[in-house]
Amino acid sequence: MVHLLALISPGADFLFVLSSAVTRSKKEAMLAALGVSISILAWSCLVIMGIGGIVERYPLLKYILSISGIGYLFYLSYQLFVSRKQTLNQISNKQTNPFWGGIVVNLSNPKAFFYFTSIFSLILTSGNIGYFLKSIAIILVWLESLLWFSLVALFFNKKTIRLLYEKYLPIIHIFLAILLILCALSILVKVFT
Repeated sequence: MVHLLALISPGADFLFVLSSAVTRSKKEAMLAALGVSISILAWSCLVIMGIGGIVERYPLLKYILSISGIGYLFYLSYQLFVSRKQTLNQISNKQTNPFWGGIVVNLSNPKAFFYFTSIFSLILTSGNIGYFLKSIAIILVWLESLLWFSLVALFFNKKTIRLLYEKYLPIIHIFLAILLILCALSILVKVFT
């Protein structure tokens, strides 16, 4: 339940899938959703395997991950700002591969690491939970993520939504760019405080 609530709150993953859905084909929007959910699966596996301890032991690694994520969010916001005067066709021709973009957006977000460390903390601290239950937890988190982002991709890929998006594209892109900048700044504050 906690993971579902976190999924539906807009963040960089949501904005990336939304952007892919309204500017690209249904197949590409679904690839973006798959990319984000695959990286969620990767984070879940890494945290369960103990990468949290490694990152906590080496603060420089934590800062490198954080700065990389912040840089990528600023890059995405810049791309949104620059594309505000273009048509959807022009934008979709310039975007990167949506599958790999989805992976990069989530994996470069250090908040994802801390989030997964916190939701799996019960599993990590309990010595009674075996590999089978850990695997079930990982699969459930991944399936929830895949389902949510697929629904986002399918909903925002509808023709009426795309037409509304294109009509208000400059305003939406500036708004989304500001949201991504705020995400990046919130990570920056958490990293350096």
